[in-house]
Amino acid sequence: MLDFAFCDFINNKLYNVYIVNYDNILNSFYIYFIVLFILFFVEVISLGFSNSSIGTLLINPKKSDLIDVVYFLLIVTNLLVIISPIVSLGIPYFFGKGIRSLLNFEFGSKYFNSFIHFTIFTILLDFFNYWQHRLMHRFEFLWKIHKVHHSAKNFNLITVFREHPLDHALNSITVSIPIGIIGYPPENFVLIYVILLSIAYLKHGKILYKWGFIGKYIFQSPYYHFLHHSDDKKYYNSNFANNFIIWDHIFGTFRDFNESIDNLRIGIVSDPILKMNFIESFCYTFKSVFNEIYIRLIIFKSIFIKK
Repeated sequence: MLDFAFCDFINNKLYNVYIVNYDNILNSFYIYFIVLFILFFVEVISLGFSNSSIGTLLINPKKSDLIDVVYFLLIVTNLLVIISPIVSLGIPYFFGKGIRSLLNFEFGSKYFNSFIHFTIFTILLDFFNYWQHRLMHRFEFLWKIHKVHHSAKNFNLITVFREHPLDHALNSITVSIPIGIIGYPPENFVLIYVILLSIAYLKHGKILYKWGFIGKYIFQSPYYHFLHHSDDKKYYNSNFANNFIIWDHIFGTFRDFNESIDNLRIGIVSDPILKMNFIESFCYTFKSVFNEIYIRLIIFKSIFIKK
């Protein structure tokens, strides 16, 4: 029987995303593209057109680059916001709603001005993102989802958006924790949002700078994120930070590389997903994850539920 609560949830999503928040979508769309084109220009000036992300995407795109383009379009059109709850059956979103209701501390609006509220929220979210990212490398069930992002064979500025909708769905649980603790972040800090978006773009771009002290101890630089995407397990199980690389130093997952970075390749090794296009990898990931869930439920039943 059709779950009407789930249908209502999807209808509300559609209404809120494309009707209520239409102006916000349009503004986000402009921000995504303005920041992206500025960074495209920076790469062209630094590396030359043929070696830049825009050069790769326009002149000689590989299958991996085209998959990045599809994920980018899903993000900027907000379609991923609709697809994610559908393919995850809304389960992570209901969990997230429960967590927000359970915590519901709202410390930010009670005790802090908007700037401090926003700052604490950003730091808390980054902390929980670090642990989500680390767990997704630790557990096979979660890695099946996250490896879509790591299947990129080369970087370009929009590789940051290469996330399976199930990955995006799980993020709704992570973000619900700081929301429950401190409340929804204020929306009037566009400049900070632009800075964080620029860092996210650059971390997957062609300019692999270390950024000195800042890149090693404050914001994760493109260089250290490149190491994280290496197909060498010594490095891809390190440098998990989303924005603030200090978490890797605190929890012992920071790694550096003292040789030429040209000796490293990014991606994953010997996986069927590497040969798939977007639709194939989308369906393969979905099927393998739910097969894994089914197997674990069968094992659980055989151990704990007696006939």
